[in-house]
Amino acid sequence: MPIPLARRLDLWPPPPDSYLVELGTAGGPVRNYLVPDALDVYIVAQDRVRGPVACDVILSYFEEEVVLNDKLSEELGIIILGIGSGRWRFVDDPPDKIRFSEKPQYFY
Repeated sequence: MPIPLARRLDLWPPPPDSYLVELGTAGGPVRNYLVPDALDVYIVAQDRVRGPVACDVILSYFEEEVVLNDKLSEELGIIILGIGSGRWRFVDDPPDKIRFSEKPQYFY
């Protein structure tokens, strides 16, 4: 999670239960704070809401947008149909239902 968004959600400065983790990236290892069970995540789609799913949060100085990992995506019931085109559906949607990603939101 970008630090500017973490500030809005009162996750920055890091809360007392957070701790530093070292993460491997393409540019080499980085150290970020992990906040366990920090948020309940929902997907608000045009016709329905999925969630809540409790999740940990990694606080990042480098990210400018929120990134969902594979585990959280699966727990929210997301099936990716086309990564580049942003096509997806919920696991219990009819096979012909195609949803599209929202425009990205950047946090500077």
